[in-house]
Parts: sequence; structure tokens; C-alpha cells
Amino acid sequence: MKTHQGAAAAVLVALVIAGCGPFTEVSESEQAATSALEGARILEEGGHLDQAVRAYQEVAQNHPSSPVALEAIRKVALLSASAANPARDDSVARAWLRIYLSKDLPAGERETASLLLDRIAYSGELLQRLRRQDGRTDSLSRLLREQLTLMRDQGQAIESLRKELYRTSEELRKLKDIDERTARRKPGASSP
Repeated sequence: MKTHQGAAAAVLVALVIAGCGPFTEVSESEQAATSALEGARILEEGGHLDQAVRAYQEVAQNHPSSPVALEAIRKVALLSASAANPARDDSVARAWLRIYLSKDLPAGERETASLLLDRIAYSGELLQRLRRQDGRTDSLSRLLREQLTLMRDQGQAIESLRKELYRTSEELRKLKDIDERTARRKPGASSP
């Protein structure tokens, strides 16, 4: 009898404990948001960053009040700024970082996001400078090619003139030899 009472008491305690615990029913919307976030993570881990960005955006836009929306917003910002993302877009990253910063964030996370926003802006400035330098480099390369072509053409013209000068010098030398022979044969000059 005591064993039945002990077992019944254990079952009763287990039921009370289970019944007194926090009630954690998850709504269908929350399940959908969590599932969509997990799908985005799988795309990200698979290296499909452009698709992962779109999936995270959908989570953030379709489930804005969900607890996973903040993570989705953060991921859109980070992946949009990632150099590994073939569809990298700093303007998209900045926009999503601003949305992220508008949320209630812990101080350290807010500081990190602000620093990232500053770094993205700075890298954009550097990229613009690099593009201007590329344009200048292209212009200088084109100018250098034109100058090299001109120098080659001038070098060929100089070589042609040098050859002509040599031929003219040879002709003059021959004429001088003829003139000297003619001068020796003139009357009054001694014959050999």
C-alpha cells in the first residue's frame, strides 16, 4: 500500500511541477519566423550569402515583432557588407544597420553596430578614392601608350634619317674621290 501511495505521490508531484512551470506555447507566426530564420542560416552556412540576405530580409519584414527579427536585421546588415558576398551592397548594409540601431540594444552591441556603420562609410570613401585613382591610372596608361607610340615612330624616323645621312655621306665621299682624281688629271698636273 505504501508503494502505491509513494508512486501516486510522485506522479502527483510531477504533475504539479509540470503544471506550475512556465507556459511556453509558441504561436504559429513565431514558429514560422524561427523556421525562416533557420532557413536563412542554412543558406548562409552553405555560402549562398546573397540568398541568405534575401531570406533574412524576409524574416525581418514579415515578422517585425518576432524576437528573431532583431537577429535577422543584424544578419542582413552584416552580410550585405561582407566582402565574401557577391551581391555586396554597402548602401543596403548602412540602411539595415540604421534600422538595427533604432532598436533597443545592449550598450556593447549598439557601440559595435555604430563602429561597423562608421567603417562601412569609411570603406565607401576609400572605394571612391580608389575608383578615382583607377581613372587617373587609366588616363596615364593611355597617355603613356600614346607617348611610346610617338617615340617609336620618331625612333624609326631618326633611324631612317641616319641611314639617309650615311648614304649621303658615302655619296659625298665618292664625289670627293672623283673630284680629286679629276683634279689630278687636269692639264699641267703630272700623270702617273
